[in-house]
Order: sequence, then C-alpha cells, then structure tokens
Amino acid sequence: MTFLVVADFPTFAAARAFGVFNEDRLADSRVTFVIDRHGVVRHVIEDAQNMERHATESLEVLKKLAQK
Repeated sequence: MTFLVVADFPTFAAARAFGVFNEDRLADSRVTFVIDRHGVVRHVIEDAQNMERHATESLEVLKKLAQK
C-alpha cells in the first residue's frame, strides 16, 4: 500500500489550507486526513491526545476503501 505523508513546516501552508492551523498558538492541530485517489477527503481524525488512534483508524479506513 502506497501513501503520502505531508509536512508543511515552516510555512504551515497546508495546515492553513485545511483549516487546522491555530493562529493563537502558531501551531497546527494534530489532524490526519485520509484522501482517496480522486482527491476526496474520506475520513478525518483530530485527536491531540491519542497518537496511536491516527495510525490504527487510518489503516482501518484505508482497508475499507481498498475493498471498494
């Protein structure tokens, strides 16, 4: 399974574009977007406390998408 991982430090352009940049803290939120091959956002995980959730939930969503 091939997928992209994106980081946009130091400009935070992607975080701003996706609406997850906190201007007061000057930091982005911990958000994972699962985007299909057509560029459609299929799932969003926003959880700053449970980092493992991002990986496990993303994998579950990707497996379901692969079955379609």
